[in-house]
Amino acid sequence: MILTYILTGMLLSAVGVIPLGASNIAVITTTSKESLSKGLRIARGAGVGEVVLAFFALWYTKMLANFFEMNAWIQISFIGLFFIGVYIGTFITLYFYGKLSRKSAQKQRGEKYKLYRIIGIALILISTLQGLRFFIN
Repeated sequence: MILTYILTGMLLSAVGVIPLGASNIAVITTTSKESLSKGLRIARGAGVGEVVLAFFALWYTKMLANFFEMNAWIQISFIGLFFIGVYIGTFITLYFYGKLSRKSAQKQRGEKYKLYRIIGIALILISTLQGLRFFIN
C-alpha cells in the first residue's frame, strides 16, 4: 500500500514536470552553464515546493468536496460556469495569439524571435491576471 502511494506520487509529479516551466528551465540552464550538482540543488528546492503545493491542493480539495456535497445545486452551476469560462478563456487567448502573430508576420517576416518574445509577454500577462483574479476571489 505504501509503495502504491509512493509510485503514484512519483508518476503524477513526473507527468506534471514534463511541460517546460520556470523550475525546468532553471535546472536546464544551471546544469548547462554550471554543473549537474548545482542544477540538482534547484531540483531539490523545486521538489520541496511541489510537496507544499500538493499538500495545499489536497487540503483545499477536501474542503471543497465537503462544501459541494452539502450543496448539490452549486455542483451543477459550478460545472456549467467552469466550462463556459474554459471556452471563453481559450477563445480570447487564441484570438490574441492570432492577432499578434498576424501583426508580427506582416511587420517582421524574417524575425521569428520577436514573435516568440511577444507570445511570451502575452503568456506572462495572462498568467499574472489569472493569478490576481485567483487571489482577489
